[in-house]
Amino acid sequence: MSVSAARAAELRTEPPRRVSWIVPAGLLAAALLALPFDLDVMRFAGADPLPKGLEKIVRLSEAFSHGSGAATILLAVFLLDRSGRRWLPRLVVGTLLGGMLANLVKLLVARTRPRRFDLEGSILDSFAGWLPLGQLPSTQEGFPSAHAATGFALATVLAWRYPQGRALFFALAIVSGSQRVFSSAHFPSDVLFGAALGCFAAFACLPGGLLDGPLGRIEDRIKRRHPDAGFRSEP
Repeated sequence: MSVSAARAAELRTEPPRRVSWIVPAGLLAAALLALPFDLDVMRFAGADPLPKGLEKIVRLSEAFSHGSGAATILLAVFLLDRSGRRWLPRLVVGTLLGGMLANLVKLLVARTRPRRFDLEGSILDSFAGWLPLGQLPSTQEGFPSAHAATGFALATVLAWRYPQGRALFFALAIVSGSQRVFSSAHFPSDVLFGAALGCFAAFACLPGGLLDGPLGRIEDRIKRRHPDAGFRSEP
């Protein structure tokens, strides 16, 4: 395959630009719309409405959006998908960037976690201040959910690399996001805002995204140094 033909094949792997922007924007809009219902949802979640078997599944799903769980999944990708190692920097950076963006916002916005908030009060009272810059106890680092940001970033990059599994990846991200609500760690709007950040970070690292240039150069270096890795022109 010629260089131009290979590049043309690679470009076909770019997510449609409307998806790259509409998905994070839609999740952000959903977060704003969820804000008035945060207290009602948390009161429902606090009543332990899930059957015991389902509750256990939801609880265990946290591993998908936890940093160590995401790292384990990416390590498995490295070990099992030899032909796709060229693309691994996109997967790793996209996942890390999602969690990092969420933690950056935590430095700018203080919000009490549901487990420490009076659910009979006003939802606006859950926002404790602005620009805390990391000087808050973890009980006031509720906005947004870094777990949700990591989980949705991971699901997005995995769905790009392995489209046949996209339903599973996003199902895991959604269930792990719901775990943050049922454990009273975050309000629904925290989870949705974190999901928006995660998707934004992931799309920024995929072909055609904001970080496509530097990540593409890393891919080229990997391909030159390891020509025997069986790289494919298309993921």
